[in-house]
Amino acid sequence: MKRISYICWVLIVFSACQKLENTIDIELETSDNSLVVECYLEAGKPYQLMLTETKSYFDITNICPFVRHALVVITQNGIKDTLVEAPYSGSGCSSIMPYWNTDSTRFFNYGSNTRCPFSANTEFVLEVWDTLNDRYVKASATALPAVPIKTFKAEFNKDSVAYCLLTCEDDLNTFNYYRMTLHKFSLSKKDPNALFNHVATNPYFDQVLYDQALFANGEIGHASNYDFYRTDTAIGTIYHISKAYYDYLETTRAAQSANLNPFVEPSKIATNIQNGYGIFTYLAYDRDTLYIPW
Repeated sequence: MKRISYICWVLIVFSACQKLENTIDIELETSDNSLVVECYLEAGKPYQLMLTETKSYFDITNICPFVRHALVVITQNGIKDTLVEAPYSGSGCSSIMPYWNTDSTRFFNYGSNTRCPFSANTEFVLEVWDTLNDRYVKASATALPAVPIKTFKAEFNKDSVAYCLLTCEDDLNTFNYYRMTLHKFSLSKKDPNALFNHVATNPYFDQVLYDQALFANGEIGHASNYDFYRTDTAIGTIYHISKAYYDYLETTRAAQSANLNPFVEPSKIATNIQNGYGIFTYLAYDRDTLYIPW
């Protein structure tokens, strides 16, 4: 009787496992191969832009995402400037000779020698024509004034470990958005494995803040933990950003977090690119260096 019961138990378990092996069909959205733009305007810096396109999940991974032979135009006060595509020494992605930013930590495949002017509240308009695939995107950005750093200081506890505080004045009569970053020692560092031997240094903190959400006293800021020591160097930056860039940063970070968590539904990334994806924005910021005393 025990042998028969054991055989029956095995058959029941096997039958249950068979039911768990049912095939489930999952419909995946197909990519529309839309244009993706990333362009940050800075006063006194040349116009530079990264132009790529979305790819399907099942696309071959070695397909180059760079969009070639596009017409890229930035217009400001009726003055049009056409960005030139970076040269290639061959046909593949690796043969690009890109444009680099000032500290050689970011590269772009379209650029111009024209320096971006500054005039508060001036509107910039971006237009991109994909001449090979008949695609067109458009975006606009407004130059915001930089907001000066009000407080940048280190305060020590009894163990001689300091925190850093970074603040600025906030206009309570308007809605304002900020990005605050704090770096230790440097904004970039040498890397023998990176092209041009420089990579951007990860900030100690990188916060986006909305003034009306938490702050009501005319001052907005962020503080670090007690992680700084005597003779350390801290670099604080406060960006005065648009709502479009604020939404882009928040949703991009949410999407990155969702990719690392199988129980979180992926979020849609906000964009200000009409008919495409990405961000076109003006970066206005104030930066200071704090040398923590001995």
